[in-house]
Amino acid sequence: MSVFHKIFEQVKAIGDGPEIAVPAVWLNKNTHSLQYLKAHSFFADRFAAIEKYLDHGLANLTPLPLIEKGKNNFTKTAITYNLLVRFFSAFDHNQDGKLGEGKTYLDNPDGIRESGTLLKTIALLPYLKNLGVNTVHLLPITPIGNDGRKGDMGSPYAIKNHFQIDPNIVDPFVPFSGEDQLAALIEACHGLKMRVVLEFILRTTAKDADWIAEHPDWYYWIKNEVKDFHAPEFTAEELKKIKKIPVGKGKYIEPKPEYRKIFTSPPNRNSIRNEKYFQGEISGRKVKVPSAFADWPPDDSQTPWTDVTYLKFYDDHSAGNFNYVAYNTIRYYDPKLENEENINPELWQTLTNLIPYFQKKYGIDGVMIDMGHALPISFKEKMISKAKTNNRRFAFWDEKFGEDKNISTDYAAIIGNSWYLSGRKNGHKKIIDKIKNIPRLNFFASAETHNSPRYGYNQSRKKKQMWLLLNLLPKGMPFIHQGFELNEWIPVNTGLNIDKKLKEKLQDVPLPLFNKTALDWQSPVNSIHFIRNLNSMRKKYPAVFSDQASTKVEYAVNSKIVVIRKTAGKQKFVFMFNFNHKRSELIQNNFISIKRYEILDMDTSSPLTEKNGAWKIARSGFAVAKIR
Repeated sequence: MSVFHKIFEQVKAIGDGPEIAVPAVWLNKNTHSLQYLKAHSFFADRFAAIEKYLDHGLANLTPLPLIEKGKNNFTKTAITYNLLVRFFSAFDHNQDGKLGEGKTYLDNPDGIRESGTLLKTIALLPYLKNLGVNTVHLLPITPIGNDGRKGDMGSPYAIKNHFQIDPNIVDPFVPFSGEDQLAALIEACHGLKMRVVLEFILRTTAKDADWIAEHPDWYYWIKNEVKDFHAPEFTAEELKKIKKIPVGKGKYIEPKPEYRKIFTSPPNRNSIRNEKYFQGEISGRKVKVPSAFADWPPDDSQTPWTDVTYLKFYDDHSAGNFNYVAYNTIRYYDPKLENEENINPELWQTLTNLIPYFQKKYGIDGVMIDMGHALPISFKEKMISKAKTNNRRFAFWDEKFGEDKNISTDYAAIIGNSWYLSGRKNGHKKIIDKIKNIPRLNFFASAETHNSPRYGYNQSRKKKQMWLLLNLLPKGMPFIHQGFELNEWIPVNTGLNIDKKLKEKLQDVPLPLFNKTALDWQSPVNSIHFIRNLNSMRKKYPAVFSDQASTKVEYAVNSKIVVIRKTAGKQKFVFMFNFNHKRSELIQNNFISIKRYEILDMDTSSPLTEKNGAWKIARSGFAVAKIR
């Protein structure tokens, strides 16, 4: 019997229990109201809804399922939903105005966990399936460190143990471990023909990670008396030379002597004590691991990453010249350092075994590599080789905003920069350039990520318009960031592209990446119906949305009016957009030059009218015509 079925049987055996409130959309109902039902009834009903979709029993699933046939991995056809478990399925189930704060910090007085859990995420899979999603991308699910912790829950990127499951996302409603609940989630996804991609952080750990006491030589250490640790500083002339390194020019310049002197060799393992943070001693002198900072450029203005520290991929044993944290030891490695004899072998072996561990134990289908740009190329090759040995269709996605020569051909996708262009003035023009210039790798066709501001949260029509355009991009992989469909306005994090106005607005708002909070599941205005319909259209006409479709882009009247014609065999479509967000525009019928067509009603708010030989498209409007 599968773990999913074991949990299902346990849920059905539980008595009435407490009543809980859940958003009606969790039950795939087209309303923003609440539904009240017994907790066991909610879980039993949702688990039963999952079984309804299945072609066969979950008990027969193999650890490494191969859902589709062929040589290519699933990324080409992925429609991805990106979620942070503790945030995605969080809700105030007893409607007392608090999230948790009952008998425990995360549970209400009835013992119901109100922050997000793996069990509740399983229950929400029918919602994702109904939305048209076929791939689930989970942000880190591992335990979180305490040293330097940000917010009341800490960042999931401050990893305490890479091989364990965060106890905060384990639901106490059933007596199953986090390992079992994760296994059940992945089993359920596979049964629903949905792939699972986990995000892995291999460049840093929490400052109080378990490995620090076990393997002090895997880390950099500084003298304990250093209070204001920060990135090394370089002169303007030095920075000018250093910043040419990525294009194969410039000069490697080491930090100043006074910065290098604050670092020391690793302490003896037996001298390390876990007090407020891990401390060690060298010849009676206390030392500690430093916090991290942005790896590039050397003068990056981001505040220090106080909850994580860098792993030491190379160790120059000969002279100790590179025993410090800087751009040339954590990202663009100095050639003198980046060679076989300086590799930290046990660290490399442990990290390259991490993905195979999750492959074999849980049957994951792919990984998103955080800070992949800062991993040594030779390390990435070893990592990919080991994973591909277990599953040749296994997918690797990378945190890169653009393609470069260091992107391995074994990678299936990168983040790309659609999320950035979407928010720029006349950003649609630059996005349309992607249609003309097909990139080598798939990229996230997304207007927002968990590190960026939300897109058009108070402009539903503009949001839908941009989402349709992104779906037309060759090699674009539709990527729904949690809450995008709900018109959520609070970003998960503000690491990228935040302006001064938004920063001030968010000054006292707890960010979900660090704090216990929930999505606005009762938002009266959302894009659920539209996204579901568009994904249904993708499924019905896959050739039209593929890279092989013939695509022609034209500007009608002015650069604000875009007409995109897509042809795949006998299937012909015309997509029309008005990127004027202030007023409606007219397109003359003779410009479109079609006589027999069918306007596809993808969304009831799609504003298109035909009158006196012209089509009128409202501001921020769009329409899809299928040519007969």
